[in-house]
Amino acid sequence: MGEPRALLATALSPPSLSDIERTILLLKEVGALAVSGQREDENPHDGELTFLGRVLAQLPVNQQLGKLIVLGHVFGCLDECLIIAAALSLKNFFAMPFRQHLDGYRNKVNFSGSSKSDCLALVEAFKMWQACRQRGELRHPKVAELYEELKNRISQFNMYVDPRRPVLDQEYPHKQRFILQLKHIPPYGFLYYKQLQSLFRQCGQVKSIVFDGAKAFVEFSRNPTERFKTLPAVYMAVKMSQLKVSLELSVHAAEEIEGKVQGGTVSKLRNTRVNVDFQKQTVDPMQVSFSTLDRSQTVADLLLTVDVTEVVEVGHFWGYRTDEKSAELLRKLTAEMNQLELAPLPAHPHPDLVCLAPFADFDKENYFRAQILYVSGNSAEVFFVDYGNRSHVDLDLLMEIPCQFLELPFQALEFKICKMRPSAKSLVCGEHWSSGASGRFASLVSGRALLVKVFSVVHSVLHVDVYRYSGAQDVVNIRDVLIREGHAELAEESYESKQSHEVLKGLFSKSAENVVDASVPSPGKDDEKHLIRILLESFSSNRLGAPNCKAMLHGPFNPYELKCHSLTRISKFRCVWIEKESINSVIISDAPADLHQRMLVAASLSVNATGSTMLLRETSLMPPIPGLPALLSMLFAPVMELR
Repeated sequence: MGEPRALLATALSPPSLSDIERTILLLKEVGALAVSGQREDENPHDGELTFLGRVLAQLPVNQQLGKLIVLGHVFGCLDECLIIAAALSLKNFFAMPFRQHLDGYRNKVNFSGSSKSDCLALVEAFKMWQACRQRGELRHPKVAELYEELKNRISQFNMYVDPRRPVLDQEYPHKQRFILQLKHIPPYGFLYYKQLQSLFRQCGQVKSIVFDGAKAFVEFSRNPTERFKTLPAVYMAVKMSQLKVSLELSVHAAEEIEGKVQGGTVSKLRNTRVNVDFQKQTVDPMQVSFSTLDRSQTVADLLLTVDVTEVVEVGHFWGYRTDEKSAELLRKLTAEMNQLELAPLPAHPHPDLVCLAPFADFDKENYFRAQILYVSGNSAEVFFVDYGNRSHVDLDLLMEIPCQFLELPFQALEFKICKMRPSAKSLVCGEHWSSGASGRFASLVSGRALLVKVFSVVHSVLHVDVYRYSGAQDVVNIRDVLIREGHAELAEESYESKQSHEVLKGLFSKSAENVVDASVPSPGKDDEKHLIRILLESFSSNRLGAPNCKAMLHGPFNPYELKCHSLTRISKFRCVWIEKESINSVIISDAPADLHQRMLVAASLSVNATGSTMLLRETSLMPPIPGLPALLSMLFAPVMELR
């Protein structure tokens, strides 16, 4: 047919020569046209059609999406790539109703799971449609028609979708304890904790709020049996800030409060740090520093013997103490609870509710303190807060927990091996730990008593060295075993963990007499607790009257929120914006101490009229593999020279 420019010159409206050159260059970049070996022999207006070019010519999608389909065949994920190509070629099928962006964002996040990818959210939504379609529930969308058309066209090139579905991990996305910050909190902000809780109810279950002057820190509940990652509730809350959702409180003027309660003596509470714990239903003043904490809130000893009851991931597990004192405490608690006439739950069970649940041990069934993880149909999965294991229980068997049994701290302990991180061998597949590392760790710790040495306490998690008995007297450090076998490598502890370690060293180096004295509550804290109780009673009994002021809060903020910048030199100084419908319009770092770059890819990119800002659509956050940007550049470069 001759050169494209000669053929297109006969058209009624022939394209410009520069447009033809640009198109030929694009086809050579994607591999649809062959590139000659010598630069001087290269024809900018023509090229030889490759096998990839013949495939792309048969597909009714643009060349980038066509190449995605071919790469899907190469890497064994053809079905997923067909769905993505079909969905990106048509109008987005995720609905974002007017003034309901938060609900639309939540639905999209739920479909994406832990992938942080708009494209994989499309895949999961389409597969759910396929499942519903087989039951005859939904109509046939245009995406499905294009999907079938693409599947038929690639079959002529011997590319077929494997009907055998891979086994997918159906676990809910893993979570981590992250805390949000709010600003412009009014004086005596703890009085309005119920209003603040209701503002975040659409995001998730609020575990606690710490009020510190004009700031407040909101912590959401997490599933204790899931590994540390950012909670979906945190993403939802930061999205609220991005969408400029109004956070307004109805409050009393500070002068009005001080004038009506205790003759103004409550004014000393203006700058007091107050912790509201929704699980324990307490409002208490917080200690000024970690070193003044009651030792019962941390650990009573640096060397503990524990039984492992739940392995979350490599180096992260739950257990309970097996020394005689702890065992006697648990026996006494169990006996007292099971002597009472227990009452059913007064309301429908919901996640995070603490109750009593049955568990059969040595052919005898007793009730134990438990936290509901989730409810499914007529049963619930519960976490036994004194032992660290979990079980499925019928809803009819759950009982209300008497108030006196909430006073004793939960006895199960959460452990994390210190100074350890995954090796490159474990990270190579994009997962935090390889299946080999997970299996090896489980074989080392499951079903046996371990000796742990506490290094630090961070957010109630004990960072420890773990030892197992290998003989009559010998002990083996489990971290050393994992490092020696290549599953892990040594790592530096976080600043927060090091700070806690120094405090613990100072605390346990004191003499026994000094420790006893230090653990006695200070009279100042008792006075503050008394004033807080009076103030809350005055507020709840309406002695202060109806609130007559409005307070607008700023936030929420998260210190680990990430911003993106371009990797190409031509776009180095351009701002990068991600469309607000994208899952990755909110990106929060799961590992702030990790120095490696994270990579975000977009299926569509556009530039504003002034050229100052790039807008990204249909984005995917790539897994945290060290050196991934360099590896991808090497993988897809047409020519590469190693030096």
